Amino acid sequence: MAGNIKGITIEFRGDTTKLDKALRNVKNDSKSVDQQLREVNRSLKFNPGNTELLRQKFGLLQQKIDKTGDEVKEFKNIEKQLRAQNVSEQSAEWQKVRRSIIEAESKLKHYKAELAKVKYANITKMG
Repeated sequence: MAGNIKGITIEFRGDTTKLDKALRNVKNDSKSVDQQLREVNRSLKFNPGNTELLRQKFGLLQQKIDKTGDEVKEFKNIEKQLRAQNVSEQSAEWQKVRRSIIEAESKLKHYKAELAKVKYANITKMG
């Protein structure tokens, strides 16, 4: 059986390379934002009070939260497809999707905490 997610066809119970590719595509979606965030963080090390850099970090973190939330949704959609096809929860495919969901949810929590720190830093710099 196959399922479609954003134009990607995934076949389960067979060749897992298609599942690997779908998972990789979901994860690779936000690499440019990651690079920009690293650059802003590097600049903030030299000038931690710069409000322009803090605003940029705030915007990038918001993008990361949005993209990571989308990742969680996509992984959960894949999980639903596995469940609908009665794929065993002990299978490699199922375990890989579960790990991806847990990882994405952890990242989402981390980005939200970072965003709260940036909000606090902006408030204290302005006040």
